[in-house]
Amino acid sequence: MSQTSKTILILVILAALVIIIAFAVNGGSDVVEEDEITQVEEEVEEVTEDVEEEIIIMYTDDGFEPAEITIEAGQTVTWIDDSSGRMWVASAVHPTHEDLPEFDQLGQRNTYSFTFEEEGEWNFHNHLSSEHTGTVIVE
Repeated sequence: MSQTSKTILILVILAALVIIIAFAVNGGSDVVEEDEITQVEEEVEEVTEDVEEEIIIMYTDDGFEPAEITIEAGQTVTWIDDSSGRMWVASAVHPTHEDLPEFDQLGQRNTYSFTFEEEGEWNFHNHLSSEHTGTVIVE
């Protein structure tokens, strides 16, 4: 089960719990106020939108998946190492990382997140396997 599926399942469970609590607060009445249902629906929608906005790039033995993404300025991308090797995400150009120097994982870790504030086309690579590359397009 993917992380997104797990998160949505948790949200559905939380929504059900809120409805059960609302039922209990109403003294066991089988009538749940429409405002309470609307509030729960709005909260679930807000959290679901947050989950859908999560941008993840997986690093596998074959490289980055997806290798190219388009995002809006201010969004954060998270790289997750799912390879049998090691991951050190860094800006192009290898080995100097001068295109966007602040975008450098600075050593091996299992995850790395970076918020892209500047519009542009930002190339990246795994510093430890520089043939594995990708691009983040920021609009």
